[in-house]
Amino acid sequence: MNYHVLCGAVFCAVASTQVTANESCVAGKVFVDCNHNQRQDAKELGIPNVRIFLEDGTYFITDIAGKYSFCGLNAQTHVLKVDKTTLPRGSQLIASSNRNAGDAQSLFLDSKNQQLIRADFIENSCSKAVLEQVKARQNPSIKKMDSVNNVQPAITFKGTSLEYEVNNPNTPAEMAKQKAR
Repeated sequence: MNYHVLCGAVFCAVASTQVTANESCVAGKVFVDCNHNQRQDAKELGIPNVRIFLEDGTYFITDIAGKYSFCGLNAQTHVLKVDKTTLPRGSQLIASSNRNAGDAQSLFLDSKNQQLIRADFIENSCSKAVLEQVKARQNPSIKKMDSVNNVQPAITFKGTSLEYEVNNPNTPAEMAKQKAR
């Protein structure tokens, strides 16, 4: 029996799962690296509400501390990809290893039987605008305007839930959704 800590936007829970001989787990975080050492130091913030996809369409959303985890990966090569529309506006991810294969928004994972794989994504701009958006996501009672353009962010997360709404739609599909409402 394996125990895993699963964290949501408001709470963490310990879950016990039976990981089969052909499965493994991935855990990681999305964080702002202000001193550019590619590690999250004590005062560097995790980025909540970032969606990360697996190649089969399965996705995870980072918790209030920017962390995520998933068990049940088959023993094979997988690809994780950050949904850049869920990053704070102005974010700049950097490669954390050669497993990014030239794209800081994706990571290749070589999953082996009953293995825990670490997969972090690093925001490297540490700009004032990005930090303000991260703090607003960590404290949903803060309503901030995007300080760079003085407009609302493209996506607004609703409280501590994982629901969001698109502001300023710029794709025909999103414009049609807005008109239909």
